[in-house]
Formats: sequence, C-alpha cells, structure tokens
Amino acid sequence: MADYTFREVQQQFDAWLQEVGKGYWNSCEMLARLVEVGEISRLFQQALDINKLG
Repeated sequence: MADYTFREVQQQFDAWLQEVGKGYWNSCEMLARLVEVGEISRLFQQALDINKLG
C-alpha cells in the first residue's frame, strides 16, 4: 500500500468529484449533516447508557 500525503489524497478526491459530477455540500448542507451525526451519536449514547468516556 502506498503512502500518500493529505494533499495527494485531497487532489485525488477532488478529481473524483469532478469526474462523477458531484460537488461539495454547501454550508447549510454541511451543518445539517453534522447535526444528524450529533443526533445519531446522542441516540447511541442513550441506547448504550454511556454517560461519560473512560
């Protein structure tokens, strides 16, 4: 497996995004995704009764 720098991976990902015709999310979409991830995390913590790390 080759070692890549962050910049190289980012360039490859940017090229792939252009190839498939999709783009990055706009700021409102990114915020919505982060909120969704936070809600899922909260539900997992409740389901597993995780009160604190460690």
